Amino acid sequence: MDSTNQATAKELPALQVSILDEEKEKIVPIDGFAGYFVTNQGQILSSRRRISLGIGRGTKSDCNGELKRLKPVMVNGYLRVTLRAEGKRRQISVHTIVLQTFAGPCPAEMEGRHLNGNAMENTVGNLKWGTALQNASDRDRHGRTARGTRQGSAKLDERKVKYIRGEGRMKRLKDLAFAFGVSIATISYVRRGETWRSV
Repeated sequence: MDSTNQATAKELPALQVSILDEEKEKIVPIDGFAGYFVTNQGQILSSRRRISLGIGRGTKSDCNGELKRLKPVMVNGYLRVTLRAEGKRRQISVHTIVLQTFAGPCPAEMEGRHLNGNAMENTVGNLKWGTALQNASDRDRHGRTARGTRQGSAKLDERKVKYIRGEGRMKRLKDLAFAFGVSIATISYVRRGETWRSV
């Protein structure tokens, strides 16, 4: 993003910005969402407020309220926030907002990467656009790929896999499949080392 669109906390006198560390954080408006801001440290802020129009007359909203930090929620392992625009609510991942704001739109066939493997750390320095293959490589490097018993649906475990490849090597595939409650193909893949490579 063009540095002319960035502003430090000190350059926003109309907003109360005491919640920011002015020495480290830069605050930038979120494109397409009036009254919402993002910092280079991965914080999402809002100056939106609701104003009562009187009894029975409802409310209206504007963007002149006190600047407040939004509390993200965890969805599928990533922090997300709900933003409003043109009367509609949209839930967006924090890392996507940070990347789109500070690194530009997502290039075709790319996705957000957390370079240190920590999906809770959405700082500019920890995020980068990359391919799905690069993202998978990151997960492998940080030991976050679900393998073996870390997969919720796994029927086998390391002990059973070692048995299949060792003592059970001379047993028939269908007998092992029946004993462990899996398919014959599953036993075959394990035996040939096509699955459970980490064991």
